[in-house]
Amino acid sequence: MPSSPSESMGVKRLLAAVVGAMWCCSSPSLQPASTDMLSVSQLNSNKDQYVGATVSVEGRIHVLTVSGLKPCPKYDDALLTLADSGTSAFIVPEDKLLRLYRRPSAGTAAEPIHCRIVDENVPAFDCGAFTADRVSTVSGVFTRAQEAVQTVVGPDGQPKVLKYQDTYYLLID
Repeated sequence: MPSSPSESMGVKRLLAAVVGAMWCCSSPSLQPASTDMLSVSQLNSNKDQYVGATVSVEGRIHVLTVSGLKPCPKYDDALLTLADSGTSAFIVPEDKLLRLYRRPSAGTAAEPIHCRIVDENVPAFDCGAFTADRVSTVSGVFTRAQEAVQTVVGPDGQPKVLKYQDTYYLLID
């Protein structure tokens, strides 16, 4: 219970401010706009700004192939990525690519999304719901993680990481 008229006015102003804020924020037209659609280049040029944020990125589905030193098979792995829509090259520069990751199950570490190699000679890949070379919008949490890039095996047979680097990816569900 307020003990003075000035204290009573302070309580009334506070109550009016709370009611006003509730009305303002409950109106859908006054809600802050959601994050605009980003291109892969926009996201990659401002990586730290978006880490931890849920973003929507538009780009061309691109299969990043990984090849070993042996002549056959031609591809050791095929990873799902998103490239800038205007990029049509077979080899896409790293700053124009966004790697896509998923968690195999709740509580497990995120992993790159792999595409099945259907035909190495054509080449053709099966990426599930994603179709290579199709422009798509993908939403997820933009993530930064440390990745070992230089590892040696010590005399005790245990690997020791000498150098890490930041890796960025979009974690999708």
